Amino acid sequence: MIVGRSALLASLICSAGPGIAVAQDAAASFRYDGRDLSIRQSATVDPASIVPFLRREEGCDDPCVAPLSAGDGIATVDELTVLGFLRGAVARGDGLLIDARSPDRRSQGAIPASVNVPVTLLGADNPYRVEILLALGAREMEGAFNFADALPLTIYDDGPATFDAPRMIATLADLGYPVDRLSYYRGGLRDWAALGLTIEGARE
Repeated sequence: MIVGRSALLASLICSAGPGIAVAQDAAASFRYDGRDLSIRQSATVDPASIVPFLRREEGCDDPCVAPLSAGDGIATVDELTVLGFLRGAVARGDGLLIDARSPDRRSQGAIPASVNVPVTLLGADNPYRVEILLALGAREMEGAFNFADALPLTIYDDGPATFDAPRMIATLADLGYPVDRLSYYRGGLRDWAALGLTIEGARE
């Protein structure tokens, strides 16, 4: 009986029509900041390329795993969604892919066309926080922020064992940033590298 069910399942998979997506093109070519960028998936993955992104959150007690969701109303996205965001909103200039890691972590490599805004820069004690929020499309009026024109953001860090991206998302949401304009790429550089996708500025 189990064999029969397995055969039926295999038959259904093999006969899947064109309406069922089995795989999608993991690539993106677009122009950003005056440069022609191309992201491709390598046919092979060097395990050493993943090692720089296997970091765990410092001082984190076990289990050290970021939640699937960064908050109510915040979309958690995958690699294909990030690629589509790069081809679309980022290429048009009406969205940003934000790298929430420190500059030292970013020097290990980054997703092409991402902008480094370390989460620490959004702290209340940073005198440049207002300028950063204005650069993201906010408007300041008498000490309060209006986010009506805020840019859609997809935010990432090293991966599911780190919390820079969720912290940044929580901070922005607390400041009033519309949650429907915030997305969380939970896989981060760890999953991006494991899938063989192009990484920019990786140390040799």
